[in-house]
Amino acid sequence: TNRGIVVSAYDLKDSEQIGGLKYDMLTVAALDKIHATMNYLLEDDAIVWQGNLRDTYNKYLLPSILEFDDRKMWQNLWDGEVNDAFQFDTMVGSQAVKLIKPDSIKELAIANTIMRLMAQDNMDLPLDTFVKYKKDISQWYHEMSLYGLSRTEVDILEPYLLPLYGVADSQEAVMLLTMDEKIAGFTLNEANSLRKAIAKKDPKVLQSTKQMYYEKGTSLGNNPFLLDYVWNVQIMRQAGYSFSILHTMAYSTITLQQMNLVAQFPPIYWKTACLSVNAGAINEEDYYNLVSQGIIELSDEDDMRSSKKIQYGKVASAIGKMRGTIKVNQPDINLSRMGFTPNVKENEILYGIKGITRLGDAVIHEIILNRPYTSVQD
Repeated sequence: TNRGIVVSAYDLKDSEQIGGLKYDMLTVAALDKIHATMNYLLEDDAIVWQGNLRDTYNKYLLPSILEFDDRKMWQNLWDGEVNDAFQFDTMVGSQAVKLIKPDSIKELAIANTIMRLMAQDNMDLPLDTFVKYKKDISQWYHEMSLYGLSRTEVDILEPYLLPLYGVADSQEAVMLLTMDEKIAGFTLNEANSLRKAIAKKDPKVLQSTKQMYYEKGTSLGNNPFLLDYVWNVQIMRQAGYSFSILHTMAYSTITLQQMNLVAQFPPIYWKTACLSVNAGAINEEDYYNLVSQGIIELSDEDDMRSSKKIQYGKVASAIGKMRGTIKVNQPDINLSRMGFTPNVKENEILYGIKGITRLGDAVIHEIILNRPYTSVQD
C-alpha cells in the first residue's frame, strides 16, 4: 500500500477452496452517522450518558427497545425526511421506499431485497410487480391462471407467497417453495444448493439444480405447470441477484435505528450528523461538554493534524446533497463550532468556523473562548 504495508488478495474461488470466509464491511458510514448523532444529543443533554458507549447505545438504540409502529416515523421515511437512510439512499432505494411505502420492519426488509432483483426475459422489474400486486392482489391470481394453475395448486402457493404479495423476495422464500412435497420435495441440503447457486450467481450449479428440481418434482407426480411457474417466475426472478432474510433484516434494523433517531429527537441532529460525516467534517473538539466529562478523548496530535485538512469538494458535495431538505446557514460568530453545528432553535445547520479559508485553529480557539460578541468592535 502507499504506507508500505504488504497485503495479499486472493481470487474468490481460491478463497472458497481453502475455506475462506467472506465478510461484508458496509456499515461504517451509517454507524458513523448514528454515533455522531448520539454525540450531538449528548452534547445538548438530549440523552443521558450511561457510563460507557455500549450501555448508552443499549438504552436508546438496542433493537429490542426501538419503536416499530409509529406511523409518523414511517411517514418520515416515505417523505425522504430520513436523510441517507441506510441502503435506501440511492435512486433505486428511494424509489423503492416511495413505491412500496413500507410500514413494518418486515416490509422494510422486503423492500431491501426486492429493489435488488433484476428483470428476467422481458418480465417486469420485480419491484414494479410487487407494487402492482400489493395494490391489487387479484393480478397475482391472474398471473397464476395464465400458467394454468388450478385452485388446488394456488392453495399450495398461498401460504408461502400471499404474505409476500406473490413475489418470492429472498433466498429463504424460494428454498421453502422447493422443499414443499407438493412442488419438488427438496431436502434442506438440496434447497441450500439452490440458495448458493442464486447467491453466488453460478450458472453451472443453477443448471444442475434445475435438472434435479424437475426430476424430483416429476417423480412426485406434481403438475408440470406448477413446476414451471415456481421455477420460471419465482426462482428465476432471483437468478441475477438475491439476498438472505438474515441480510435484509440486519440492514433494515440499522435503517430503523436511524428512523427512530429522526422521529424521537429534533431531526436537525440526524441531518447535521449526515452532513458532517459526508463532508468529512467531524471535529472532536466540537463536543466541549463530552471532552470535559471524559466521555470523548481527543485524538493525539498526529491524528488531529491529519484530520485538519478540509476537502472543500467533499464539503460542497455534502451541502449540495442536503439542499432542499434543510437550511445550511452561514457561520455564526457566537454559535458555530469548528464543524457543522445543529441549531435546534432555528431548525438549521450552521456552517463551521473551521471551514472559513485562511483561518487557523489558534484563531478559531480564541474566537470560541471569548464568546459571545455583541459588535464588530467587540
